[in-house]
Amino acid sequence: MASKAKAKKENEEAARICKELGCSKLFVNTKGEYFTEYTYALASEGGDKKKVETYEDRTEVEEVEIPIAEEKKAAKDKEPAKEKKADEVNKPENTDGNE
Repeated sequence: MASKAKAKKENEEAARICKELGCSKLFVNTKGEYFTEYTYALASEGGDKKKVETYEDRTEVEEVEIPIAEEKKAAKDKEPAKEKKADEVNKPENTDGNE
């Protein structure tokens, strides 16, 4: 029973940390330390992969529309693309008469 309660408490703590950091995955070592990078968790255990566990936050994340993309699209539709003439594209560099 104690192990189930401990596991539940650890999962709640990991979920809180994920929410706070804005990440969906944490790595936990045997000391109860949480890492966002697998390599850091692995290094904390001396490279022993068996001592590092992965926690993935399964909570639903609300999708948010990004209005900036819509604004850029609207601006692009309103303003026609300015085409460069061949002379502007192939214009030689200013050499000040030193060729």
